[in-house]
Amino acid sequence: MCGIAGIVSVDNTPREITAPLLSMAQAMAHRGPDDEGFYFITDTKNGARYDSQHSFRSQNAFPDIQSKDSTHDIFGMAHRRLSIIAPGEDGRQPLSTEDGRYTICYNGEIYNFADIAAELRSNGINRPFVSDTEVLLYAYALWGEAMLEKLNGMFALAIWDHSARTLFCARDRIGIKPFYYFKKDGVFVFASDIKTLLASGLIAPELDHDNFYHALSMGVAPRPLTSFKNIFALDAGRYATIKNDTLLIHQWWDIPTNRQIPDMNDHDAEERLHDELQKSVRRRLVADVEVGTFMSGGIDSCLISALAAKQHPSIKAFTLEFNGAPDGQSELVQAIDNAKKHGIDHHIEYADPRNILDNIDDIIQGYEEPFPQLAPNYLISKFVRSHNVKVALSGLGGDELFAGYYYYDSLPKSYWKSKIFAPAAGLVQDHCPQYKLLAQLSRASHPGLMELIGQQFYADHDKKNLFNPDVTSRGINSLDAFARLYNLKNKDFTDHVEAMSYMNLKNYLGNHHVYRVDQFTMRFGLESRFPFLDHNVIAAAFQMPTRMKLRAGRQKWILKQLAARYLPESCLTMPKKGFGIPLDNWMRGDLADFMHEHIESLKQWGPFRPQEIDRLVSEWKQGKRPYTQPWMLVSIDLWRKSFKIDA
Repeated sequence: MCGIAGIVSVDNTPREITAPLLSMAQAMAHRGPDDEGFYFITDTKNGARYDSQHSFRSQNAFPDIQSKDSTHDIFGMAHRRLSIIAPGEDGRQPLSTEDGRYTICYNGEIYNFADIAAELRSNGINRPFVSDTEVLLYAYALWGEAMLEKLNGMFALAIWDHSARTLFCARDRIGIKPFYYFKKDGVFVFASDIKTLLASGLIAPELDHDNFYHALSMGVAPRPLTSFKNIFALDAGRYATIKNDTLLIHQWWDIPTNRQIPDMNDHDAEERLHDELQKSVRRRLVADVEVGTFMSGGIDSCLISALAAKQHPSIKAFTLEFNGAPDGQSELVQAIDNAKKHGIDHHIEYADPRNILDNIDDIIQGYEEPFPQLAPNYLISKFVRSHNVKVALSGLGGDELFAGYYYYDSLPKSYWKSKIFAPAAGLVQDHCPQYKLLAQLSRASHPGLMELIGQQFYADHDKKNLFNPDVTSRGINSLDAFARLYNLKNKDFTDHVEAMSYMNLKNYLGNHHVYRVDQFTMRFGLESRFPFLDHNVIAAAFQMPTRMKLRAGRQKWILKQLAARYLPESCLTMPKKGFGIPLDNWMRGDLADFMHEHIESLKQWGPFRPQEIDRLVSEWKQGKRPYTQPWMLVSIDLWRKSFKIDA
């Protein structure tokens, strides 16, 4: 688990790469506090590897790099390391093959690297293979991009082929590990986060108005887009090749839809889920450092903690409790009950608005794009790391895989093609705002769009009022953009619940859940692992008929059947709450002045209509709008100032 960065001179013009890359390494130091490494290729020699023994942080200078004629650079990579597996010399990066042809810079964990190492040896590559980094490198040297199919893990990687002068980049199936890039002015630049890209000084932070418009729908721009002009994400399950000035992107994996097994019985489904989750947890407990768990008190995190405790007795689990939370929102009792049942070493942290205000600048830098909520990931990650735990298992993914957000059983495919409700909803929506959602849902051309409509923070009709005419006059439509980016027209689904679950994983989880968890865990040098997001668990879930997930009005039916084997009654009978900060309460109390200050500031910013901002905030105060809408405006003001973005 690390931070990676690199610069390629795609026009093959020798240039100064050293200084920008050193700045990028410094910007992502928090992602890898244990070590650092650099690798450069020039137009005059084969390249050189520089590691932390010659670090500019441990000396006043970096003599080996600073003394070379850096104007001859054509390629460079930087690595910041969080030591989890093979913490000694064997895990250092960048790492090159013995013949010097391939060099890798990698962020993540490959859980089955020992199995792949055995396969490499059977193919005549006799090496000790102490680290997963070395396994990845030689797997690519032997199989090329085909090696991606063999990997079980989370990763973002870059491999330089010195002979072909080609860079190969890839990202894991769900996009757990981030990879951002820009291609501009003769260079291709990549990094683990946007802050690191900007630290290169090779691109300025500019607003992309269209992408920013889309970002208000779901809380982050739909990947591969970002709210920054010319900055993109390599999308989940993709790999890219960069040779000369040509960037080619290919999809190597997608969520396996339309593969349900209709006659699967309850017993077989539950046993398969149990087996896959046990194996997934076992893989994610492997580390050369201490492993703990996030345990909010909900079914998903409690089940993962219980499974981990069976294999790792007295494992540490961490729970965040919020002072001033409304009645019924706390899950602390359930977390305590689960810890007692399984002998878990339980640690609890109490938080209040002061914890947020004291760290707000750091939090906004972590989000990197405006976000309509204050997720608790920052606070819980800081708490876990203070206990010297470097790895924590998370229950993220249970809702998305097992229909945790839905309350209805499967409908026939013809439903989403029907316009039966559209005329009536359209007639009343202008007079009855509560029917606007119904009108949108009834007009959805695809079930995946139903999921987006249900999850969106700002609908298109809200944004058209909020933005100035020079933005909305271009006729941009976010639902159309999402449908195009996720290629919904060419996807086939068994039923509408499966289609909505697919979009939940691709967009809600893949775009902002794993992205913000990564940002805030890595802010404190903490690695988060997700047993539910093992691709074998995902495949098993998508083979299960929808009736296994939704039954008699109950969500996540099959998962709850399994959970009943492990969890205390208080967890099983608790209503769904979610893991979140009581922000609505805080906005009406301790954060009221803070919110007002930033709302007034935002009214001076170009893209928005001030009178619409006032109207939106007023309607929230009257209980007519969710708190996420005004808080998104506060977040935008904080973000534009933090990243110095002009309209």
